[in-house]
Amino acid sequence: MSVVSRDLFPTDDPLPTAQMIGRREDVDTLRAAIGAGLHRIVIGPRRTGKTSVCRAVLERLADDDALIVSVNLFYQADASAAAREIAAGAAAHLPALAKAVRAAGRVGRAALSPANTRVVLSAKDQLGDAVELAFESAAAQTSPPDALMQAIDLCSRVAQAREQRLVLFVDEFQELARDRFSYGDPDTITKQFRAHLEGQRGLTALLTGSARHMMRELFTDRRRGMYRFSGFHELSAITDEDWRDGLAAAFARDKRDATGDALVRLVELGAEHPRTTMLLAQHAHLAMLGDGSRKLALEHVAVAHAGALAHDRPGHEETLARIRVMPRHTLRVALRIAHNEPPYAKGIDAKAAQRAIDSLQDEGLLEHSSASGSWRFVEPLLAEFLRTRVAR
Repeated sequence: MSVVSRDLFPTDDPLPTAQMIGRREDVDTLRAAIGAGLHRIVIGPRRTGKTSVCRAVLERLADDDALIVSVNLFYQADASAAAREIAAGAAAHLPALAKAVRAAGRVGRAALSPANTRVVLSAKDQLGDAVELAFESAAAQTSPPDALMQAIDLCSRVAQAREQRLVLFVDEFQELARDRFSYGDPDTITKQFRAHLEGQRGLTALLTGSARHMMRELFTDRRRGMYRFSGFHELSAITDEDWRDGLAAAFARDKRDATGDALVRLVELGAEHPRTTMLLAQHAHLAMLGDGSRKLALEHVAVAHAGALAHDRPGHEETLARIRVMPRHTLRVALRIAHNEPPYAKGIDAKAAQRAIDSLQDEGLLEHSSASGSWRFVEPLLAEFLRTRVAR
């Protein structure tokens, strides 16, 4: 029986550590820094592998006896939800509370058994009222931003109680500073976040963000609360050789041969973008299943390219709709970049062009190449969609 294409080449979730391609040095470097108690910040567009790297780091740290608490702010409605996620993760590391945390996740705080309720009340005497956050859908007696800070404090108390280092992994950190104020005033909440992280015994933070422009501003603008909070870690590029070796090994798990010109072409079409490359490999494997072939050919790669474009087209159309309602000239600037042209052009004011670039960056759509000094779309298939589907 053939292996499922999606299992060989995952595209919608972080890669399992055993299936990571390249970036082993990134994992080792981050593991050493965080294990030494140094906070670290990782920036990278969504679906470019940063979460896969961070998950691998966290697994290694757990092997080193660290406690792990994770929250992805992109998937939290507000500060109350984030506080509960963090508090529940911290409380679950206390053996006496772990069973109550699991029960609350199933039935809710109000339906806890008397025995579990007594455990929670006992833990409050030791760790403070923040323990309650792990068992409530919202902080009933405090403001949501304060609840979030109490949850961070709880992480430190749990680390001290267990006499182990606790690593707080906050994915999509820039959501704290979004203009929509889901987490409260951005300047206030980030200043509080920093104050409650610094000086906490046994607590180290790993923060990631996909909006490079926003993350850079948060941590390098002296007017912002997170200014010089910690060091950035830039993820290394995955080399073509790593891609070829990793993909060939994945195909081989289904007893299929992926070598030669076809594999080179597949990696070339992926344009160094992890999710795009995996999507192409997934569709190439599907094409091989279709004709019963055991060896990857250029014909399979061509079919995979067309299939990947069709697969992503609904998402690209939604992105195009978002670009159309961004500041004036954003679509014109986007099309110029998609066609490998400078963003500035006759008829587009320099300030308007910069606003367009900032808007596209804030959405995680653009990245700047320090090598060439030019802008490009993070996702190569989106750039191709804009080039081929949108009239100028």
